[in-house]
Amino acid sequence: HLAPVSVAETLLSSALVIHRGGSGIASEALLAGVPQLILSAQIEQLLNGEALERAGVGKLIEAHDCSITVSAADIAALSENPVVTRRAMNLAEELRQDLADRDPARRCVSGCLALLNR
Repeated sequence: HLAPVSVAETLLSSALVIHRGGSGIASEALLAGVPQLILSAQIEQLLNGEALERAGVGKLIEAHDCSITVSAADIAALSENPVVTRRAMNLAEELRQDLADRDPARRCVSGCLALLNR
């Protein structure tokens, strides 16, 4: 590539994202509606992976354990799982709607009026 690649645009054509569990890529994948396979190596990644797994949009593997292996079949099973895919897409829609409802100007005015007791 001659320039940085847009993660958000790349995720739009992805069936699965495999990553370490950082909040940046996890958030981008959530908004794109892409299932996630998290290979955690430290506590932040583990906590993010646990939350994504609880939400039904991914699978956590604690990669710090050297005895753990991930096969092509494991990856295919997750990327082709219709339940996980549907949950990821539905959650993405909910999150995008929630973000759209957060009009910063309206929130600022509302907060200022509250401070003025109006």
